[in-house]
Amino acid sequence: MDLDSDSASHSRLQPPSASSVKTTQRVLACVLCQQRKIKCDRKFPCSNCSKNQAHCVPATQSRRRKRRFPERELLERLRSYEDLLRQNKIQFEPLHRNLGTPNVKGPPHSNDASDDDRPDTKTSASPQSTTKPETLFEARRAMRHSKQNDDGSETDEVTEQMHDDIVQKTWDSLGDEHILFGSRQESVDLSSVHPEPAHVFRLWQVYLDNVDPMLKVTHTPTLQSRIIEAIGSIRGIQPMLEALMFGIYCIALTTLSPQDCEATFGTSKDTLSTRFRFGCQQALLNCRFLHSSELECLTAFYLYLHSLAKTCDPRSLSSMLGIATRTAMRIGIHSELSNSRCPVLHAELRRRLWYSLIFFDARISELAMYKNTCLTPTWDCKTPLNVNDHDLRVDMREPPVAQTKTSEALFVVVRSEIANFVRHASFYLDFTTPALKAVAREVADEKQVADFAKSMERDYFDHCDPGNPLHHLSIWSTRSFLFRSFLQEHYAECASGAKITAQQASDALSHAIHMIECDTQLHNTTLVKGFRWFFRYQFPALGYFHIIEALKKRPTGPVAKRAWDIMSDNYEARHAVSDNTDINGPFVKHFIKLILQLWDLTQATAQRGGQHNPEPRIVQIMSSKAAELGLSWGQREETGTGEFGDTMSTYMDEFIWSMSAGYPPQDCISGLGPLGLIDGMGSSLQEQVQNPIDAGLQMPSSGPWMAGRYW
Repeated sequence: MDLDSDSASHSRLQPPSASSVKTTQRVLACVLCQQRKIKCDRKFPCSNCSKNQAHCVPATQSRRRKRRFPERELLERLRSYEDLLRQNKIQFEPLHRNLGTPNVKGPPHSNDASDDDRPDTKTSASPQSTTKPETLFEARRAMRHSKQNDDGSETDEVTEQMHDDIVQKTWDSLGDEHILFGSRQESVDLSSVHPEPAHVFRLWQVYLDNVDPMLKVTHTPTLQSRIIEAIGSIRGIQPMLEALMFGIYCIALTTLSPQDCEATFGTSKDTLSTRFRFGCQQALLNCRFLHSSELECLTAFYLYLHSLAKTCDPRSLSSMLGIATRTAMRIGIHSELSNSRCPVLHAELRRRLWYSLIFFDARISELAMYKNTCLTPTWDCKTPLNVNDHDLRVDMREPPVAQTKTSEALFVVVRSEIANFVRHASFYLDFTTPALKAVAREVADEKQVADFAKSMERDYFDHCDPGNPLHHLSIWSTRSFLFRSFLQEHYAECASGAKITAQQASDALSHAIHMIECDTQLHNTTLVKGFRWFFRYQFPALGYFHIIEALKKRPTGPVAKRAWDIMSDNYEARHAVSDNTDINGPFVKHFIKLILQLWDLTQATAQRGGQHNPEPRIVQIMSSKAAELGLSWGQREETGTGEFGDTMSTYMDEFIWSMSAGYPPQDCISGLGPLGLIDGMGSSLQEQVQNPIDAGLQMPSSGPWMAGRYW
């Protein structure tokens, strides 16, 4: 080997000098500047370290990138999760049926085991064999929140969303839009289904006047500007906005009378309703509402369903609302954790939509005699804020301060407070889902409705102006609902087998009478003319039938006269503002027979006692209506108590649970009739309806009692 080759070999073995490193490698920021994420002048010691009198350490290598999840490690992690599920005896479909299960603690329980080896799932599970909720929660949390690899490094954020993205894309590829409204009609140009621009503005104004104060599921300042812009280019409207606009058309039209529609739009209400509902269906299909996770799409679907409430079978509408509530839960608007992650305005709209949706679902389910709804204590969505729409802005980072008195959202806030109270109340859960009482919020068992009523008066109604339409509506609709709650609380106590005193029985009859009086106050004014559409399916049937049952036992006396006057006032107030469709509703014939047969019984009892009672106004209205409808059931004067009792039981069974409480007879507690009202109920409950009239109870008239005796 010559000298030149030796020197060359020796030079390759020598470490590079500092000058060569500077010329061949990029100078990095020191370690301390990298940790503090500040700019480094790349001199050692750097100015930052010198200023802080810290030891400056040059970085020797670039920052390591987060490594992606290799497929092998993904499969190993999946195998560990499957092992965890097997340990907790949770049924699942393994990725590979023949996959080995090393390091499994406890008996393996794979899905490919024979039927003989599997536990008997038909028998009731004992406490020892049932998976504990906290164990299942820990398993799910380990699967969903594991964020570290075996070496301690964090996983890539893209990898964490990989599973959800794959599932979502897979489901989106399936074409099932036709499952509800049929196949989308490609040949339909929805721009031709929209009303004229002038009529769009008219419908939007009707929506703002009659619908928005009731529901508050849209934000007027932001939506109005979008609608104005969309009118200038009907063909270019975004699918979500178009569906929402058609939903607004549908529900705004519902609030108008046939005469107003004809005068305003020059077309019949039925024709416009058919046109706008078809347009809304096609617009919802265009934005794939069954797949969508957009709040605006769900809002459009909700407005569309609300517009069907008056003309649709409650059983069908309840099923459709099941789709809406499932979609809402998939979006997560029932969860405050999900809502808190959204911008302030969006989070508030989510809360408003959720409470409006579950309250509407609960009412329609009552009419459909289906008691299982989302009005349960299993979710944690906060009640909406008592704020005006202009207090909410798109760019807000912190929620506005709630109004201490009243706001545009008063009715929505009050209804949300009621829903939040009822879903935790024991009297409500006793008749719906008693098993959920264990997870309900703790409230006082005694006088819980009375305490809540006092808080509503103190926090809201003391600041209201009765001359304001929205305030008038909020006050009397809430009081009517609270008296209904008093009755339900009383029935729950009766069903528990408790001894009912004469005072409790008289209070129950008072609640029924005051419930109807509140409804009369609500309808006997022109202030709420634009809001009457909302109460067409809020008939106070529970109060009516409690009074009717009491009058059936004792049909004469001062309390009976007072009850007839109250029912007459209420029916006259409702009759005066009803259109033909309300007067000729599906249950009107049954109600007419109940009232007229009760009056026949009253007359027969009075004649035997040598008395003569003037015919109440409600009987006069019912008699003329019966003649108009051609109703006949034999000689009315021959109607006896026993026959009336049988008819009463039949009608109560078919009518009251459709119009008021909604608790099916087969689900009654302790063998009583539904809410303990129909014939065949326990003797104690029969006596509690009879005792007030036997005692000659004098009912108070409307007035100061609202703020005195009850709250």
